[in-house]
Amino acid sequence: MARILTWLHKPELCTESVSQKRSLEERSQEELIQLITTMIDHYPDLETLLEMPAPGAGQRGVTVDPAVIRQQVFDALDTGDDRQWGYSYVDTSKLSLVATQGDAYASAGDWRNAATVYTTVALEILDSYEELYDDEGEYLMVVGECAQDLITCLRNIDEAEERMYILESLYSIYRWDINCGGVGAGDEAYVGLIEESSADEKKIVAQWVRQDLAKISDSGSHWCQQAYGGFLHHLGIAGMDDDAYLSFCREPGRLHALLKRLLDFGR
Repeated sequence: MARILTWLHKPELCTESVSQKRSLEERSQEELIQLITTMIDHYPDLETLLEMPAPGAGQRGVTVDPAVIRQQVFDALDTGDDRQWGYSYVDTSKLSLVATQGDAYASAGDWRNAATVYTTVALEILDSYEELYDDEGEYLMVVGECAQDLITCLRNIDEAEERMYILESLYSIYRWDINCGGVGAGDEAYVGLIEESSADEKKIVAQWVRQDLAKISDSGSHWCQQAYGGFLHHLGIAGMDDDAYLSFCREPGRLHALLKRLLDFGR
């Protein structure tokens, strides 16, 4: 914070990042190793960075280990009983730094590794959400940012398996949001699944939705049924013949669409 205030009021006193990079480039390998060792001694959490492949390595088959990212997320989250006021802002700042590692991979065109970082950060936050106090929605904001970044990855990946990995990640975020009553965490994922998936991929996503719909009992959440049903509709399933569409509308959560279409038909 002090450095930021200094930059705002006396920018001439701050060393530019370009100068820092030049300083590092001028050091020998031995000096860099010693510098990194000293930094880790002062900040042990940085040690996990040594386990991360360099940006672009994914193009040579070297992939990020999700366990390393999970550990970084765990280190960033404060779930203890002695949490102080404002801890969520500190947590989310740390989490955003973890997520920005994905940006480095994305900048190098290493989209699969970028997707692994974004996915792991988002899902680990959601898995730990019940232990967090998110009064202002800071944690879910990080999840939403990760979802946006996953959509960017999806736009830049053609390989079917990698695309399916991202679609599954986005759907996991969306499903968590629906099961929690729709708190907004899945908004970006919802849009991405609809707008960035191919026709064949939409069919697979629709299967996931139908499976989750089937798990909702008659006494289950009517809102969840409506949400899943609406999602099916917007996936483009409505682009079918009239009889097939009526059959689709008879599924849980689509009563209003069914009635409207029957009225349209004069039935």
